[in-house]
Amino acid sequence: MAFTADRCAETHSTAGTGTVTLLGAIYAHQSFSTACAATAVQVEYAMYSQTSNDWEVGVGTYDGSTGLSRDVILASSNSGNVITCSGTYVVFMTASAKGLLNPIVGGFIHGNSLALP
Repeated sequence: MAFTADRCAETHSTAGTGTVTLLGAIYAHQSFSTACAATAVQVEYAMYSQTSNDWEVGVGTYDGSTGLSRDVILASSNSGNVITCSGTYVVFMTASAKGLLNPIVGGFIHGNSLALP
């Protein structure tokens, strides 16, 4: 089951398509490390660029430190594929529309992590 927390948002400026390095909570939000009590926590996340129209929604694994892998892309500005990051992004925990609208297939509410159609 994917974990989520209220008001959990950080920035990252990791270039490329891989794991992002979280840089700390944005104003009036909590960090992933504050929200997650354990390592290897699966989360649903969204991220968006602060300088372009790039965005992504997915399922990732927070490593308990500063890393968030991008395991499954659910939607994005790149036709549903992983975006190539360049610049500064905001990344936050969220409940995705796909997981909420189709919880049995999406698996996020019923604990079948990454069991996507």
